[in-house]
Amino acid sequence: MIVDVGAQMLKGEQHVYDPLLQAGLQHQILGFEPLDSRREERASAERNSALTLLPYAVGDGSTQVLHVNNDDATSSLYPLNLALCSEFEHLHTLCGASTMSVQTRRLDDVLPVSRPVDFLKLDIQGAELLALRGAELRPCAQRR
Repeated sequence: MIVDVGAQMLKGEQHVYDPLLQAGLQHQILGFEPLDSRREERASAERNSALTLLPYAVGDGSTQVLHVNNDDATSSLYPLNLALCSEFEHLHTLCGASTMSVQTRRLDDVLPVSRPVDFLKLDIQGAELLALRGAELRPCAQRR
């Protein structure tokens, strides 16, 4: 199973796990994307029976503020560091557009126990450690 945390489609980029898919391997993708429009965009574009998208922000299970930026692919549980962003060609155009309260979900609570995770993609703008802390109790799959 491929787990895609921050499952937006990025314009002009393939998913980092596309080589796995192109190899013809049997797969299931479980994606997490809290922004409704981006989740719907991906579901519509891929129409893939192997793809399941859930509307969760993955984290440590706490209530957080999601900072939605004008380029929403850069949205994060953390606010923009505008001083740092101003030093970069593309990032200097970023600004906060809105915020929303989200109840984060722990990976341990939302991943099916019956399926081992073969590939974990985290693209959540600095909140990766929160997501990994929510995956500490998942038992390792038994080896055959």
